[in-house]
Amino acid sequence: MTQYRASLPSSNPIADDHETSGTFRVVLEEPVAGEIHGGVGNLRGWAVASDGIEKVEIWTDGVYSFDVPYGGARGDVAGAFPDVAKSAESGFSMAYSYSNLSAGAHSISAVAYSTLGTTVESIAQFEVVKFNEDFIRGADAVDLSGGSCTASGDQISVVDALVNGTLYDLVLKWRVAEQGFEIVEIR
Repeated sequence: MTQYRASLPSSNPIADDHETSGTFRVVLEEPVAGEIHGGVGNLRGWAVASDGIEKVEIWTDGVYSFDVPYGGARGDVAGAFPDVAKSAESGFSMAYSYSNLSAGAHSISAVAYSTLGTTVESIAQFEVVKFNEDFIRGADAVDLSGGSCTASGDQISVVDALVNGTLYDLVLKWRVAEQGFEIVEIR
């Protein structure tokens, strides 16, 4: 059975520290809201609660997808929330195939559950770009020898990239969160 999540109000009172018995936060760091994603990348963030975290669910386009592994090392979060037990082990992260989604607009939500059963949500709306195939296989599937590149600012444009026998023009952009270049346009 498919589960659908009702939209939470834009101001979620559970996330307001003044409305609860302590701290309760979740932050979805990747996918980066408002950016373009494709291929295989990270799905990551963190969650803390004074009462403890039971689990973190991932919802894609309003549909439950899976529980994400939780408990990764996060020294930065521990520094920000030194009074919250286990804040140093508050991370969640996994490889995620954005190319399994259709090209276009999408949303991913991280929903954290406290041990008391309350929830808080962080959502990112983003765009997906993709090739004709969801996954490009084979060491010789990409050939750039007949193509040309130009660079401007933090972008690289590639004209006539041969991918699985099809010519594409690509734009790659430097991404701080990924610490690398990501394809942001495929024509």
